Amino acid sequence: MTLNLAGASRGQFTQQGSVDWLQLANHMVTIPLSILERLAGADLSPHTILVAQNLSSIFYLSEVGTERLESALQSLHSCSSVGEVVWFGFGIKHVVRRLAEIRQGLACIALCGALSELHPSKACASILMELSHACDVPDEVRPSPQQWINIVETCSGVLRPTTFRSVAGQFMAFHGRDRSYGSIDNYKDIAAALQAVGRVSSGSLESITLAGGRSCGWIAAFGFWFLGLHVRIQNSEGEVLYSSTDLDFYIKIVVIYGDSQTSQVQVQEAAYFIKTLHDIFFSSEERFDSVMSGSVPWNTCFRSTFGSSALELIKYPEDFGRLICLSSRIFDGISKSEPSEIFNRRSRQSWFGFQPRQRGKRFVWFANDQFPELSINTDQMEESSTYTLDRSVAEYNLQLHKISVSCTCRSCTKGSTQHSYCHPILAETIIFLVWNLAGIQIHRDLQPFRSGLQSIYELVADEEDESPDSMSRASQIPHRSGIEHLISLLGMGSVYHTAQYLFTTNLYPQTITAFTAASTGGLCFYFNILVDVSDQPEIATLLHVVPGRIETKGGRKYAHVLDITGRSSVGILGLEWIDNGYFILPAEYSKTYQSQNPQPLSGLENDLTVDTGSGDLEATLVIKESSQGLHADFIFRCSRGSSRVGAYMLFREIAFSSGLVTCNRRNCLPLSPPYDNIVVVDGEGGPTEEPRQNAIYIYRLSSNSLARCVGLLVGKEDWEAPVILRGLECIPCCIVTAMQLGHRPVYVIL
Repeated sequence: MTLNLAGASRGQFTQQGSVDWLQLANHMVTIPLSILERLAGADLSPHTILVAQNLSSIFYLSEVGTERLESALQSLHSCSSVGEVVWFGFGIKHVVRRLAEIRQGLACIALCGALSELHPSKACASILMELSHACDVPDEVRPSPQQWINIVETCSGVLRPTTFRSVAGQFMAFHGRDRSYGSIDNYKDIAAALQAVGRVSSGSLESITLAGGRSCGWIAAFGFWFLGLHVRIQNSEGEVLYSSTDLDFYIKIVVIYGDSQTSQVQVQEAAYFIKTLHDIFFSSEERFDSVMSGSVPWNTCFRSTFGSSALELIKYPEDFGRLICLSSRIFDGISKSEPSEIFNRRSRQSWFGFQPRQRGKRFVWFANDQFPELSINTDQMEESSTYTLDRSVAEYNLQLHKISVSCTCRSCTKGSTQHSYCHPILAETIIFLVWNLAGIQIHRDLQPFRSGLQSIYELVADEEDESPDSMSRASQIPHRSGIEHLISLLGMGSVYHTAQYLFTTNLYPQTITAFTAASTGGLCFYFNILVDVSDQPEIATLLHVVPGRIETKGGRKYAHVLDITGRSSVGILGLEWIDNGYFILPAEYSKTYQSQNPQPLSGLENDLTVDTGSGDLEATLVIKESSQGLHADFIFRCSRGSSRVGAYMLFREIAFSSGLVTCNRRNCLPLSPPYDNIVVVDGEGGPTEEPRQNAIYIYRLSSNSLARCVGLLVGKEDWEAPVILRGLECIPCCIVTAMQLGHRPVYVIL
């Protein structure tokens, strides 16, 4: 950020990379009010910005590194909600754009952005605090730990469109295992090595040697990608594993992986050993902080993460491909509410596979598109397409058992000593990933973390143990064979958490599970209903993932968007939402006008496709900022009055009310009289009478998306009273389904 800082805006560093910090602290600073507002919105003090700028000035960005960073900044964008009251991403007034106006600011973005790509915020802050100690920043000048966290989170996500994370992952991969619970690299050692890299970039040090933990690879990647320093990576025996140049003279950073101590290493100038602290006790919230891995390319992500186990599974495309095709047939059958003795109405109501590519042929096509290494033979879909839903379930379970027979893990093969991934679990992990990714719109070129893929494997394996060896641990778990277990894991919560696990370092499940947007790990996750109010579930429930954060128009940041009306932190976006029971609370809303009096249905010739909704309805999003967070409601207004409902609550009602009707639009039976207890309601307003306990209410709101959203709010007092939101199903099938339901009243939104 360009601050009017007399004599200190450029750092005043000596050749050794030091600065007169006390002189800096006493300088007068002039800051425009508009910038102060942006800093306040990011919870940053100007003092923190100044210290971070000067601290980062020990790093001299190369010409290529500067171009990479500026290109990343130019590619950042933002998207607004309905009414432009909430923004997602990096706005044109974001603090990083101000920081990038001077060299020190660019270096600060590079350092904080690179740290946040592979470390949780608290770990980043700890490293920056140690770096400030190494650079002799006095206590009276040093920012608080929370301020370090805030500046890291401000810069987090800037590098997501770049290849830095992939390069760092490759450099760290030479170390070996990237998940080691109970151990963590020493922050003080990391800071000392970073300071030395800065000296190399300035020319005051010829070269350095790094030895020890995986952080050596990250530090080398930072020096290579931003500072233009050539890197060589070798093992403790001296074997070269990687070199960015063939000319020894140009090598500036040597990384040695293995058990060697600094005293045993032949060094050119200076050596730094980064110790790994073992047997560290982590609470359940902290146990993932030591997970450090880079990203892997989509086209080889399974081989890169699961190694030979993935190769063995996908090298037999007939067996694995048939499993994929059977799962696509099952997902299609559940989405269409096909007759089944396995899946009941509650199963259909809790099924959220609304995206076309989450079922049928498009599921298989998407799997091949997203993961080219699978190479699924689409011809196998023809066989499974002729099966009934229950027959497909039986065939799937048999095929999964067949795959387990050839698996050599310790769970599938008694007496086996191999520490391999379980083939049935890995197969269902891939199906889990494909289904969830089909519900996500990924913006920019985001690639998955290896640690995220491994976490999802353990989730599918129903892994809860916290012992150190995750792979050998998972290989001993008796797999809950069967598609029923896999389907129990799929939902809106799994869609969100798949995105969070794959693209951030945050591997903690969300504790708030009733939101329409969340921001963590430098990314923003928001459901499409916030930008496009629609009653169609495939539109409303699409999850967007974009670098950046949630901001108000005034630049204030928030972690979640919750509801104003009917505030609740518990909903369907948790990993175990179906078991907690809280989601069954009736919707809270308000309406200031009523629909017309219900009239008995006299026949389908009355034209139930007529739209009787208000043609002048308009939807706006209103927000409320509080100490608890950002809250948002939709207000629907027309000449007759208004209706108000929380954004999440409307999202939930659309999800629960869709896909409940069995109808293939072929050979459907016509509805014939008598039409006892079936009444027709015109308009989307509130009810004019107490609900008749044996009635079926038909709302004629065809083709009026906003009126259908309001009409969903039918005023039921009992959660068990079903609401059917018609999609592509025919009208007779919707009414027949309502008549077959044992609970009354039933509401049908046509």
